[in-house]
Amino acid sequence: MKTIAKSIILIAVMILYGSCSKIVQESPETITISGHITDEDGQPVENVSLDLMYITRMNLLGFYYGTGIHAKTDENGYYSIQFDNNDDYSYRVDIEKAGYDYVQSYSVDRWIASQKHDVVMKKKEEYIDLGLPSRTMWANCNVGTNKPEGIGDYFAWGEVAPKSTYSWENYIHCNGAGDQLTKYCNNPAYGYNHFTDTLTILDRPDDAGWCNFDSNQGPQIPSKEQWQELYQNTTHTWTTLNGVAGVRFEASNGNSIFLPAGGMRHDDGNTVGVEHGYYWLNSFYTGNPTNAWNFMIGADLDVIGNSTATAERYIGFSVRPVHPYGWPFCPTN
Repeated sequence: MKTIAKSIILIAVMILYGSCSKIVQESPETITISGHITDEDGQPVENVSLDLMYITRMNLLGFYYGTGIHAKTDENGYYSIQFDNNDDYSYRVDIEKAGYDYVQSYSVDRWIASQKHDVVMKKKEEYIDLGLPSRTMWANCNVGTNKPEGIGDYFAWGEVAPKSTYSWENYIHCNGAGDQLTKYCNNPAYGYNHFTDTLTILDRPDDAGWCNFDSNQGPQIPSKEQWQELYQNTTHTWTTLNGVAGVRFEASNGNSIFLPAGGMRHDDGNTVGVEHGYYWLNSFYTGNPTNAWNFMIGADLDVIGNSTATAERYIGFSVRPVHPYGWPFCPTN
């Protein structure tokens, strides 16, 4: 029994000592925090603001205050902050840059002299005011990328996730064939078991513009009317942006958007037709519900630039969302 009692006491002492070891150890006089900040593509983000904040143990309300110690990332996305440690303080670092989503502050360990904290920042959704009559705002990038020249992802019409191949067999709104539609069908000859419904415009859960952007309001695949408004109220130039061919649409207010030519995908999953860009619109062709409306861009703008076309719904096209007037922009004039 004495042996067991001694063992219990020894274990208790070890646990107590272990739990207090961090408390009794000596904290460093100076702490250095450093790291790299990149975007989702792994590219460095420069001129990110970093602010060192502190809170005292006596501050029962939990408010953090600025230390007056700041840093910015360089062209390589690198930053470094050094400060004198105070045992009575807890520290955190706030990170911010215009055009990027909020980044959660990170806590600083007061017991480690040199610490590395790498951070990944995500670009905010950006919508461009082109001064259009309807006040519709067009997104700066395709769905699936954060670069204006990025091709992004390809979507079948009415689907919200990209795929490796695109066919009627794996199209979500049919039963394996184009004349076996299970949604968005106005003609029983094309419906599974003669199915029909009254839907002609994409529901939000089927809209890749809405489902793939962070906002829960507003973004959507454009309508035919919104595309034609864009074309008729801007000048358009076939050009390149960072080596990618596409069309720049410039408004009279000086703002512009660039739509890259990314071709399409179907069957074997290979990208074809890269001399043009193909973008879905939000309604199907009521004369043949196996097809949906899209618009095309290309060097031959005089031929196809102002027109809409139809294509089989299972094909993978690009998506460029719009924000209708009223959210998040509500001009009063």
